[in-house]
Amino acid sequence: MSTKKESGRQETLGERLRKLRKAKGFTQSELAQAIGSSQRMITYYERHDGIPAAPMLLRLAEVLGTTPEEVLGLQRARRKTEPDSPENIRLWRKLRQVEKLSPAERRQVLQLIEALVERSELKRQKAS
Repeated sequence: MSTKKESGRQETLGERLRKLRKAKGFTQSELAQAIGSSQRMITYYERHDGIPAAPMLLRLAEVLGTTPEEVLGLQRARRKTEPDSPENIRLWRKLRQVEKLSPAERRQVLQLIEALVERSELKRQKAS
């Protein structure tokens, strides 16, 4: 269940999982919390190439925005749909957290964003 790396060496499940986790901006603890597991289990999967049980594999793939086949190395990675810079990943994750706030709190966040964008646009207009 490994894929070839450029050096000809096989990429392990642990290496692939670490790469997918980091690409989404998760720490081991954050990923563990998101899938209902422990940081210790994520460390085990990444360091010792333990193969997650099917339900855990499905949760990992869902949270990492991929397929179980990709996590296992049975299919190539799909093209990314979200921006992949660390700043953008952090922003997307924070916006997903905002979705869990109460409607009133979400409105406040939206008002703050709108005010910041409007202020930025006014600065650009004055500068030009």
